[in-house]
Amino acid sequence: MEKKDKALRRALQKQAENDFPFSLRNKIMASIETEAVRKKKRAYVRNIIFVLVVSILLASGAGYLLALHMGMSFSMSALEFTPESKSLFFSSVFIGAIILSLLVIDGLLRKKYERHKKRFS
Repeated sequence: MEKKDKALRRALQKQAENDFPFSLRNKIMASIETEAVRKKKRAYVRNIIFVLVVSILLASGAGYLLALHMGMSFSMSALEFTPESKSLFFSSVFIGAIILSLLVIDGLLRKKYERHKKRFS
């Protein structure tokens, strides 16, 4: 779609002034720009929804593993901290911190890549 947009822009810029009325050219360029902005917004919202769905699935999978396979209960009255559960809790927090730091690094690298891509395109 972007290649078509760029090709249309180049074609409109190469046209002589007398071929198209100025207002028509402006309307076409404005519609191309608004469509590009909409496309970016849709991609951003799609990415946010994807990250939320994956996060919910990861959290529910962790809950499933803790509840059914490791025998951990989630009721506060029966909550006892044994050495095994403490080590499991701290290792889970450690793994969560690693995942969170990887997500932050991924976001920063994606922003840097987008800036680099815009600068050289």
